[in-house]
Amino acid sequence: MPHHERLHIKNFGPIREADIEVRDITVFIGQQATGKSLTAQLLYFMRGMEELAVNDAWGGGRIPGSGFITRQEMPGKLAGLLANWLGNGSTWHKRTLIDWSLSDGDTQREDRVETGDIDTQQGVTLSEATLRRAEQLFGPVPSQCPINEKQIYVPAGRIIYSFLEPKLTWYLLSEKQQDLHWPGYINVFCAKLKTALRSLEPPMRLGDEAEKFCSQVLGGTPFISGEKIFFSTSDKFAKEDGYDSKGFAFDQLKLASGQMEQWPFWALAATALQEKDSVFRLFFEEPEAHLHPTAQIALIEAIARLTRKNLRFVITTHSPYVVY
Repeated sequence: MPHHERLHIKNFGPIREADIEVRDITVFIGQQATGKSLTAQLLYFMRGMEELAVNDAWGGGRIPGSGFITRQEMPGKLAGLLANWLGNGSTWHKRTLIDWSLSDGDTQREDRVETGDIDTQQGVTLSEATLRRAEQLFGPVPSQCPINEKQIYVPAGRIIYSFLEPKLTWYLLSEKQQDLHWPGYINVFCAKLKTALRSLEPPMRLGDEAEKFCSQVLGGTPFISGEKIFFSTSDKFAKEDGYDSKGFAFDQLKLASGQMEQWPFWALAATALQEKDSVFRLFFEEPEAHLHPTAQIALIEAIARLTRKNLRFVITTHSPYVVY
């Protein structure tokens, strides 16, 4: 049987109504503050909420607000976990509907979350199938995710991760920093980026696609060393300018803004490509950030080639070049 997956949203945040079919590459394009990222974050949650009920999935090894979630009735527990993931509990509206469905071989399921004429999470109702899923989610035995894909959310604003080293990020998200609440998708991203950098044994190449794109567009070949990303600049500096072109390297604090935006994606993609027996879906916000239009096209062509391997994508963008 063919794979069919859909997400239907009504009255959630800025989204009046949306009906989305999920494909190998799914692209959300539009103006600012129209709900592109919110839609991607909802899709991630509905597909893989089981991952987010595990402490180790979060930066600092804890689920933010877990005490509050524990005190809620079952619909409120799920709503609380979703609010933590989004980092904003005020997106619920009257008569909100979130409906996710999957048909894949023998797997047939539909999860539905609704609110009535109220403005609080306490009024959230779940379909019978979703209630059973939530009961397993918060039960004593870890529950099975309904999708056969691992997920990675790559948020916008990736420049900051060139300045926040993984060890510092981990500390900021630890139990000692109870007053610091980052949106869940940022928190989980930090945990996965830290794991990715540790898993790429130094010096580790990021793969053929990363090297091709980075050499063509960013002027260097990326590699990992000691939880840091470096670019060798084989053709960027001439020896007569005082640089040895074969030995000189930039660390992440000396990269151009476009390079800073790209290296977290390529590091995460490299670790996913290492697990050849697993399918990964990368949710990639604004991949075009700080890139020239020709570089944007080169990046989306590289992404398309990666779908021939074990990677799938959900992309949010403002750029027409991404959907050319």
